Amino acid sequence: MKRTNGRRRHRGHNRKNYSNINKNTVLESSGPKSQVRGNAYQLNEKYSSLANDAVANDDKILSECYFQYADHYYRLNKEIEAAMLLKMTDNNENKSDNNENKIDNTNENNNIQKDTINSVEKNKLSRKDRSLLAKSEESSELEIEEKLPKKFTENKAVNLSEVNK
Repeated sequence: MKRTNGRRRHRGHNRKNYSNINKNTVLESSGPKSQVRGNAYQLNEKYSSLANDAVANDDKILSECYFQYADHYYRLNKEIEAAMLLKMTDNNENKSDNNENKIDNTNENNNIQKDTINSVEKNKLSRKDRSLLAKSEESSELEIEEKLPKKFTENKAVNLSEVNK
């Protein structure tokens, strides 16, 4: 293998792995015109304000670019919040297991927490799985509508053509 010196740029090798990201992690964003540093919330606010400034200057392309950056950091911020919520619920479950004899209301709290965990896990599904889940929910709703009598219209008035048959 050929040895390279440190001055050369290796594409993609300088990317950081943000698998353990939290709300205080400082991110470096190289946007369309300048490099911006800050956490996900700060970057979202910064790009939103830049986008609004671009809209005020009638620069649609630049404003759309900034809005896309703002959307990315908004989603990243929501992902961080969901991870923190999941971590908090795990910590609460561990504490409730240790203090089971002291607290009688943990069953109700755990049910609520499991519902929030299920909603977080639902959001973590892949795009394909979420679409399949949405289609199955939609088809179950359609099956219920198909079981209703067809002689009634949306206004709950009798459709005369159906009655005459």
